[in-house]
Amino acid sequence: MYRRIALFLVAVVILSAFPTFHSSAATIPSSITAQPAQTTKCTDKDFLTGLNKDFTDLGTQAKATDMTDLASISKMLLSLTDLRKKYADMNSVKNCDDVIGAVFIAMANGTDLYALALAAKADSANADTYKQALSDQGNRFLQTMNNVVISAGYATPDASAPTPTAPISCKDATFLTGLGKDFSDFGSQMKAMDTTSIASIAKTLVGVSAIRRKYEDMNFTDECVTAQYDLIAAFADASDIVALSMAIKADPTNSDAYTAKLKDQLPRFKTSFQTALVDLGLATPEPTPAQ
Repeated sequence: MYRRIALFLVAVVILSAFPTFHSSAATIPSSITAQPAQTTKCTDKDFLTGLNKDFTDLGTQAKATDMTDLASISKMLLSLTDLRKKYADMNSVKNCDDVIGAVFIAMANGTDLYALALAAKADSANADTYKQALSDQGNRFLQTMNNVVISAGYATPDASAPTPTAPISCKDATFLTGLGKDFSDFGSQMKAMDTTSIASIAKTLVGVSAIRRKYEDMNFTDECVTAQYDLIAAFADASDIVALSMAIKADPTNSDAYTAKLKDQLPRFKTSFQTALVDLGLATPEPTPAQ
């Protein structure tokens, strides 16, 4: 019970900081409180203890984040990206891989949420244009945090939850054609991004995140699961590039710190993108350097 509450409390604390969610953020959906919870396959004590600590620490930081201060918002954004990377890079844990995947998807959506909050604060003249995007992303973040709780076995899925799209196959021509279009759209959006304009960066963030969410919302099948997770990770790494570009512009006092993070993020995206292509059979692994 403690872990279930601690995990979901992070979402409640985070959403309570946003005016849109003041009236509803403290309400835990029925799917979270449903009893009895499903029997989790993830029983690794060390993993679950570490997961609980990570979320408790994140909740503490979220509570301390000053949503009127660009530097404070940016710091929280960096913590979310770092936590996502931790779970994205984590070695397989017996029977806990679903939880690991759910965590890094939730953290990617949390990063989107704070990046939009950063945009609304930094681009105050157009703050109203971000309201709906913030509301939609807040609901999505809540859903992805719910998925963490469910995958960890602390709650059962909501019977009224949307039905996922049809399963995909990595050899499916329709899927691969769609992926090719997504890659093309992603490239066009990144090329068009004006890094001197908060509004342009925010527009790119929304576009790149929408591509990533498409793969988050597809069913995960045995045939394609590795490639699909790698696609999500690659587009999440791309979103981090956009979010860091926004932080540089929004919080120029600390731009050196964000620039250093961005410098590290660029090769990370290249690696994750290459990994996704290899798992899809669209590229060959790079040779391992001789020792």
